[in-house]
Amino acid sequence: MLAALLLLLALAAGIVAVLMAHPDSGYVLISYGPWLVETSLATLLAGVTLWFLAIWVLARLAAGLLRLPGRLRQTIDDRARERARRSFITGLGLLFEGRFAAAELELVRHGADFDAPHLSYLAAARAAQRLGADQRREHYLRLATELAPADLRPALLVTQIELQRERGDHEAARVTAEALRRLVPDHPYAPLLLAESLAALGHWPALRELLEAPGARVLDPAQRRRLRLRALRGLVAAAAASGRLDQLKAVWDAAGPAREDPDLRADYARALAQLGADGEAAAVIAEALDRDWLPQLAALYAELALPAPLTQLAAVEKWLTEHGEHAELLAAAGRACLRQQLWGKAQSYLDSALRLAPSPRAYLDLAQLAEAVQQPQDAARYYREGLRRAVGELG
Repeated sequence: MLAALLLLLALAAGIVAVLMAHPDSGYVLISYGPWLVETSLATLLAGVTLWFLAIWVLARLAAGLLRLPGRLRQTIDDRARERARRSFITGLGLLFEGRFAAAELELVRHGADFDAPHLSYLAAARAAQRLGADQRREHYLRLATELAPADLRPALLVTQIELQRERGDHEAARVTAEALRRLVPDHPYAPLLLAESLAALGHWPALRELLEAPGARVLDPAQRRRLRLRALRGLVAAAAASGRLDQLKAVWDAAGPAREDPDLRADYARALAQLGADGEAAAVIAEALDRDWLPQLAALYAELALPAPLTQLAAVEKWLTEHGEHAELLAAAGRACLRQQLWGKAQSYLDSALRLAPSPRAYLDLAQLAEAVQQPQDAARYYREGLRRAVGELG
């Protein structure tokens, strides 16, 4: 505006200077009714120029006044957004520091003025989660969902799933994870979130089906193996709990390479023993111990009801010689001797087990041994000590 004003002034001055440089610059006579105006041409031109200049300046001022409310609103909005930006940064810092109440207050105070208000409300939802404020958390999540652009909907769902898992609501996390998979079928994180929710709920058939589906290929191979093994162990436990030996064997037959895992083998052997298939359990244990030495499996073998108990005891004693004394194996050998009424050997094995790792079960076995050999005082002492240790473990 200043440049234009200077240009007009220079133009007017130039006109006047040119006209006044001539001796006969001419004059102008204007008659209007009773009025008569006579002036030089230079004066007239200068006056007209100044008149148009004044009109132009007034027009610019009027336009500026008309735009003033908008500019004022823009300035106020810019300042509000800057306050909201600073508030968001401060709130995030407080959230990371663990000052959740202050973080929540800071994040929502100017959240509506922030350029990305959904981010403010997402962070506020995390702060409310840490404070145990479920209603406020859900309110912030709802606001974030309403305000977020459509392309950020997956990010909101992921955050919602993580919050649901943190508070232990795995069923809600499962539902949200399935919604995420429907929204973005090839989302790389959705299968893992859904799989972990199914595992937390103990939905083992659904978990195995998910892991065998083509969409599970986006999972890291190590994650996929870990979750598949967890599903198989859950299916083994479920079959044992239901008393279905055929179902248990079907799970084992379908396990494939996972049957090489020692933990899964141990679970399967225990389940067979639980369902009364002691002979098959003994075969599985023997094969497993040929691959990996697990004292717990050897102890389980010693407790199986096999047709040749003395051969069974001999195998346990052989393992003790080869692998050294383990409390579980010593206690199992003692119980095997109890079943064969080998009182002296049972006493020796159980005493050795107690020295390595005292347990309520070992004291119970010793109390039963004392009763069998007519030593009621020792039996009462073992019962008391076993009860005391069992209560201590519970407390």
